Amino acid sequence: MTQRIETLANGKIEVPETTNFREFPDAQGLAAALAAKVAKVLNAAIQANGSATLAVSGGSTPIPFFEALSQTPLQWDKVQVLLVDERFVATSDDASNTRLVKRSLLKNLARQAKLIEVAVDAPDAEAAAEATNSRYATLHWPLDCCVLGMGNDGHTASLFPGSPQLASACSDTTTRYCCMAEPTGAPHARITLTLPRIRAATALILHIAGDAKLDTLRKALEDMAQPELMPVRYVLNRPLSIFWNP
Repeated sequence: MTQRIETLANGKIEVPETTNFREFPDAQGLAAALAAKVAKVLNAAIQANGSATLAVSGGSTPIPFFEALSQTPLQWDKVQVLLVDERFVATSDDASNTRLVKRSLLKNLARQAKLIEVAVDAPDAEAAAEATNSRYATLHWPLDCCVLGMGNDGHTASLFPGSPQLASACSDTTTRYCCMAEPTGAPHARITLTLPRIRAATALILHIAGDAKLDTLRKALEDMAQPELMPVRYVLNRPLSIFWNP
């Protein structure tokens, strides 16, 4: 895999030639640029297909991006939003990504977008994954845009190193849209998009913040031979845009 060196404010990073690495001085500058990029992708999909699909991640990092995107002019009534992953918790729980997206993204101009919710009202996480997979089967695939995050252990989505479901979720032959995942070192069972559905997205974006995440990314890129040890490696060899701020 051909690499190139990017010079950053606090050092350098070697990335694949297929990667567009963008550094920003702060979260607000990144949020504005990322919102503009995502809106451009979604608008192109709407013009081409009459609708667009956007998969987003949870956590605190994307909140400024969600706020910026919610105020971006777009034919939001033609956009379907889904979660890259979700914890098997009630939507009223503070740990719920669904709650986060409703509060931070689906407001202002984006209030007309349709959220395809994870079926956390199912009796257990396995049943939730089955019901959610059926919901996702009705959508237009591949995803038009998928915005990922990354943990300090190198996981992305809910593809955790050491998870019993990791191999099946990352299998090239799986036909599933999502599956249940039991994370290592984190609470709550999860429902996550499978790796093939993530990798097939028309626009694939990794959004990270802070020096610790940059160090994790550097470590992941140093040796791509064992992606199961740092599952973010599964997307680092794809055409990918990385947005980072300190």
